[in-house]
Amino acid sequence: MNKSCSKPTIVDPSRKSGRRSFLRLTSTLAGLLSFSTIGAAIARFCLPLKTRQLSSRILTLGRPREYPPGTKVQLQEGRITLLSTEDGFFAVSNTCTHLGCVLQPKKTGFICTCHGSYFNDEGSAMRGPAQRPLSWLRLGCWPNGHLYVACDEEVNTGTYFKA
Repeated sequence: MNKSCSKPTIVDPSRKSGRRSFLRLTSTLAGLLSFSTIGAAIARFCLPLKTRQLSSRILTLGRPREYPPGTKVQLQEGRITLLSTEDGFFAVSNTCTHLGCVLQPKKTGFICTCHGSYFNDEGSAMRGPAQRPLSWLRLGCWPNGHLYVACDEEVNTGTYFKA
């Protein structure tokens, strides 16, 4: 009778520990990557950003008569809104003061579609999580009679431009 006996397999201890070390290292790195991603997301949500720079440009608009009182016009891809009132003109940044999302204009005011903050037409925060008002931007008039908005120059809230 011919019995086939297989030779015993000898396990190389260095090979086994190499595999364990590799698996331990990759699982540790995957865990660190996961926790750092979650930590970054939590920090982004909890820590308000400084208002993002709109641009270092001056936007030239039309003549003041083209914007009668009650006019609300979005400019620069919706990042700025020009409003005309009986008191004069003003421009507000459409960047939410909570986390920097672009606001959506409503019939009256602005709403942040990211977290639900609501601002009135003058930029005051009416419903949070945003606590600070929107930035008012400097308006002026060129010698040719056209209005302009200085996108990176803030003025005090309530500073109307009279044309």
